[in-house]
Amino acid sequence: MVELNTAIRQLRGQMNDRPLQRHKVSRRELFETLDKPVLRPLPPTPYEYAQWKKAKVGIDYHIEFDGRLYSVPHNLVGQAVELRISATVISVLHKGKQVAVRRPSTPRLRALLHPDTPHATIPPAPP
Repeated sequence: MVELNTAIRQLRGQMNDRPLQRHKVSRRELFETLDKPVLRPLPPTPYEYAQWKKAKVGIDYHIEFDGRLYSVPHNLVGQAVELRISATVISVLHKGKQVAVRRPSTPRLRALLHPDTPHATIPPAPP
């Protein structure tokens, strides 16, 4: 297997240095002049896969995901929001702006109240 990889490496170099019929320059030259100058470093943190879901904020200012409730700002009651769910965080977005960030709750919890949305923030009912 080692010999095979060595042979492939040598052939790859020859192929990349051979001029292309149409362009009269090699793949390596094209890479060096076109691609390499615009390459940027990788981001410091790896990409985190996420799923998206739409939800409607309930009268109790909670949204439901995966059988669990998460609190959001009370002024969003009745509004449509988007959830970006990753393995470590649930982001709640309203009209493209992030309005809440929550950690996924454990299976034992049904509702997850967050300190920045306590019951005291519910506006009084109209007379």
